[in-house]
Amino acid sequence: MDRESITPGLNKDGVERKATVSNEVEDSEKLKGALACKELENGGLKDNKYTGEDSGTDVSQDPTNITGTVTTRDHGTGNGKVIPIELTEDLKQLGIVANFIFDKRSKLLILSLNHKYKKKTVVSPVFQSDWLKTTEKFKDQMTSKGVTEDHADMICDIVDYNYEKILDITGNANKINDDDDQQKRKQKVSIRKYTCNGTLGLYECVVIAGQSSFLHFEDYKPQYTPTIESADKIFSPSDTANTQNPIPYIFGSTEELQKYLDLASKETFETLHYKVESLYKKYVNAEEYYIVILAADTIYSYFQDRFGTTHYNIFVGDNGSGKNSALLVYRHLGYRVFYVTAASAANYYTFMGDTEEGQGTTAEDEADDIGYDRDKQKILKTGYCSGGFVPKVDLPSGGGRRQDSWLTYCHKWMAMESLPDYKKIKGILDRSFVYNFVAGDVPYNIKNVVKYAGDPKVKPLYDELAHIRKLLFAFRILHYSDIIPDIKLNIMHRSEELTKPILRLFRYQNNSPTALEKIRLALSRFIERRNDLKRNSIESKLRDAINNLAEERKKNPDLEKYVSLEEYSFYNEDIFAEVRSVTNGSDVPFKPASFYTVDFGLLSHKFITGLYRSKFNAKPFKIGSGNETKRGLKFSKDVLDNLGKYYYDVPDEIIIIEPSETQSQSNNEGHDSSEYDSPNSTQKPNSDSIQTATDATDATHNMEGKGMG
Repeated sequence: MDRESITPGLNKDGVERKATVSNEVEDSEKLKGALACKELENGGLKDNKYTGEDSGTDVSQDPTNITGTVTTRDHGTGNGKVIPIELTEDLKQLGIVANFIFDKRSKLLILSLNHKYKKKTVVSPVFQSDWLKTTEKFKDQMTSKGVTEDHADMICDIVDYNYEKILDITGNANKINDDDDQQKRKQKVSIRKYTCNGTLGLYECVVIAGQSSFLHFEDYKPQYTPTIESADKIFSPSDTANTQNPIPYIFGSTEELQKYLDLASKETFETLHYKVESLYKKYVNAEEYYIVILAADTIYSYFQDRFGTTHYNIFVGDNGSGKNSALLVYRHLGYRVFYVTAASAANYYTFMGDTEEGQGTTAEDEADDIGYDRDKQKILKTGYCSGGFVPKVDLPSGGGRRQDSWLTYCHKWMAMESLPDYKKIKGILDRSFVYNFVAGDVPYNIKNVVKYAGDPKVKPLYDELAHIRKLLFAFRILHYSDIIPDIKLNIMHRSEELTKPILRLFRYQNNSPTALEKIRLALSRFIERRNDLKRNSIESKLRDAINNLAEERKKNPDLEKYVSLEEYSFYNEDIFAEVRSVTNGSDVPFKPASFYTVDFGLLSHKFITGLYRSKFNAKPFKIGSGNETKRGLKFSKDVLDNLGKYYYDVPDEIIIIEPSETQSQSNNEGHDSSEYDSPNSTQKPNSDSIQTATDATDATHNMEGKGMG
């Protein structure tokens, strides 16, 4: 299969560009120093990167404008945070130094060597109270990088010559102190990913060679930033090498990260879905279409923040059914998965924060409390849609009141032994796909793999999990800024909101037809189940009751009880009797105003009237007075017809309505769309059709050859 070059973003004219990831990477030993300053690359700064020039030109940007900078610093002047160290004529003639600066904030000497020393970077601390230690340490760092004694002495002489400027004893201390005071007043915020709500490129927290930083792309090359500053906040990486939950993205070196970027540039959604699906089959026993969506959702989790809605996955099953194994596989493959058991609402708020949504995804075991924990219900009901939040009032120690808005949007997985009462979680179920797990055999136990105790036979399985996780992360980095055109589906409302994002994601590159077809058919199975639930819901039964009364009235319009009533108006006693009939209700002793149903439990007249008024827009009326008073409800034919379309006139199979050929070519320029320009199959989605698509994928990958690369 031909694979396109990666497209990490757009050029300055807003035109989509392609670029392969550069194989040029910094020496891993540079990383600790590179994290202390802004974007070191080949000893220069360009567009807010070190240039290697010795001029004192101020190239800083407005420090209040976060959209223009990552860290707001003044470059090139002695009064700024970065001081250029001027070279002697002898060193300039030797041509061994590309750039030499002192970073005041990190108190580091940063020396970028030229090609004669393989463009290495030397980073060394400045000790304010021990200048001799400063120069000795700097010389040791240079010689460890292969710099000769003579050249090291010449460079140390320059450092000695500039000691006043470096130690800031020339009268600039007050300005720096003022700046430092301003920095101290800024709120310190730990964060896992940042885009300034879409106004910047993607900054992802990574741990490389034990050091935390933000990874981002600039000029189609990976860059590393220790902090991100705005006018009032300083953002620092949340993850460290010791972070446990969610699992951080750890790379041994920049070379390893570059390797994964190169590998990811050769992947498509098709190839990734095959690999992830194969992993789930090793550890999870479930129906074929379950596995298809679990694999697709794992990939989708890395792009959740590109879309306005998401769906939830709810796993239901007895102990040993495998639902927890599915959560564990997701924990080790999905995007920044916050894996918890019986989490509280406060746990969710702390994880998702109040700065930028989509900080990760969640996987909660023993989530049965969603039926009665009202705070968690608020999170789940608002968190399927981008922009959702729950306000909370805080009482600071200094007095007063402060209102915070805690973000709730992210992809969520939950597992429980049984579903709570339908009436209590109806809103959550409406945002979810429900998976029923039954105990079965699997090739491997995921719990024995993630802690393999050094067993050499199991280690390859663990390495495979770690490999695919890093590959998915690199794929996100490369494709996060891709344009993902909208698509039109034959379904509407909540069903469209829950399914369209994942279909758009697998559709937009036009190079993953088999995976897309499997996902479309699998989602159709879930939509069919949702439609069955709607058709058998209490609201649907209430509509059926009114339709039955309307049909009876058409057949017998001259009955006395209809003479004084407007069209689609019915007395309460007739409504309750018909509702009881369509729900197969039975009497409840000592409760004449209620009846019991197997499907919906106890239904009272008050409850039924409330549903009719709130969801059917029924208007109450009263006829007569005193003991002759009769009450009823008046309905609208238009409302009843619309509800009929919502509950019954809905397709069970999802169809992607293809755009025109011109629009398709415009939205996907550079991709071969010939593989998938035909309309979707209209066959009924079932396990056979999904298996056929699976067999096609397996055959394709068998021809290409299997492997982890």
